[in-house]
Amino acid sequence: MSKWKEPAFVNDGFNSWKKAQMSFAKHEKSMCHQEACMKELNEKQEGISALLSQQASMEQAKRRTCLKKVIETLLYLLRQNISIRGKDEADGNLCQLLSLRKKDVPELQHWKEYLSPTIQNELIRAIGTTLLRDLLKDIREARFFAILADETTDVSLKEQVSLSIRWVDADLQVHEDPVELIHTEETTGEVLTAILKDALVRMELPLSQCRGQAYDGAANMQGKLKGVATRISQECPAALHVHCLAHCTNLVLQEAVRKNKMIRNALDITNELTSFVRNSPKTAALLRRLALGTESGTGSLRPLCPTRWTCRTASLRSVLENYELIMHTLEEVSTESSGEHARRAGGMLALMGQFDTLMGLRMAIEVFSIAEDLSRGLQSATATVGDTQKAVTRVCERFDSMRTTVSFDKMYEKTERDAEEVGVDGPQLPRKRKVPMKLGGGDQHPDATAKEMYRRQFFEVLDLLTNQLKERFTQPTFEKAREVERVLEVRGETSPFPPSSESSMATIWTWHGWKCS
Repeated sequence: MSKWKEPAFVNDGFNSWKKAQMSFAKHEKSMCHQEACMKELNEKQEGISALLSQQASMEQAKRRTCLKKVIETLLYLLRQNISIRGKDEADGNLCQLLSLRKKDVPELQHWKEYLSPTIQNELIRAIGTTLLRDLLKDIREARFFAILADETTDVSLKEQVSLSIRWVDADLQVHEDPVELIHTEETTGEVLTAILKDALVRMELPLSQCRGQAYDGAANMQGKLKGVATRISQECPAALHVHCLAHCTNLVLQEAVRKNKMIRNALDITNELTSFVRNSPKTAALLRRLALGTESGTGSLRPLCPTRWTCRTASLRSVLENYELIMHTLEEVSTESSGEHARRAGGMLALMGQFDTLMGLRMAIEVFSIAEDLSRGLQSATATVGDTQKAVTRVCERFDSMRTTVSFDKMYEKTERDAEEVGVDGPQLPRKRKVPMKLGGGDQHPDATAKEMYRRQFFEVLDLLTNQLKERFTQPTFEKAREVERVLEVRGETSPFPPSSESSMATIWTWHGWKCS
């Protein structure tokens, strides 16, 4: 501290202005002035603790920005269903995308600290929990809901139960949201019921507000005594159960194909052909090369869906459109190759040279195309019970219109022309076999011509399809739901929504959970 104080510059004030320049220069070099400047500077500077706190806040802001960008990147990958990690951690999609974004976001310099698999899984769980919490909040506000469930085995051979919730928002828009995948070691009706009830309790969705349930046709789901639908209906009678409509359509086709050998063989050879060609790059290349010089086909075969029977028309059409090209391909493979591959090609070539195969494909396409349109309409989110009944009725009428001699003759004549063009043998009656009396033999009425035989089989398929549709789509709960629909249609005349609007129909559809995902 300076011992010599200058009163003129501290207390009294300076008044000797004639000697101002000399006095100011002398005062600037004095200890008093330097001490005053030092104190002023110290008062403006912050303390060490304040500087450390400020540095920590800046570092926290950078790390927070970095974490936000990592979560945004993770959200993008999850939303697009893109894998996060690769064979090598550094080559994974998350690492590569963050390395790219680091050029535009300086705060991402520390992104590698958040790449631990444990941290990534924790972030994914947090994201999923947040989305599910928001979704369940909306469902609780809607009050009523329907449950859709199905059990299946994943690639690791673990049995899983998928649970979805169907509900209507305030704008009367229908939503179907998957909410959980639950691992189970048993698939009995008792265990599956306990799993569904436990899931609803954890999601705070009262079973008393359930207005519909939809499952497949398995015994553990639809059993009259111990099935899931029966058990839940006993606790909540308002939760009406309906067999999955898309699954019903699948079963209708499955039953028709099971009882018609010609269509069944056509499906088998379609499956065999597509796998034979698609699993062999050389055979697929040969088919495409043969297609370049002709206009009779595309040279591409669509795989046959193993589970959804209503999605097989595209595969059947691809075989029919490329029929001649496929025969040339099989012939070349069987003659120029050897081993099992050549033997398979020769066997399929012999089958494709038969009129039965071509006729079976034509009949299958006629049937499956109509059923595919029906299944697509039944899976509409705004479809109602009335719409379902009308659609099934129209399909039955369509099958009835096809069950005429004129309609069959057109299909048969077109098949004969196609057979002649591709070099397939003409239609022939199979060798007659005498059936023993104990097996129902005796007075039989064999077909006089091959055309009569094919017509009889086609009509049998159409009759079977019509009967199966009427049987499987006449469910007990349909009438109850239809009665409620009629009430809403009447009330809709005085409501802001027209009676046939999607909103009023969607409400009933959600109450009773008709559609299974």
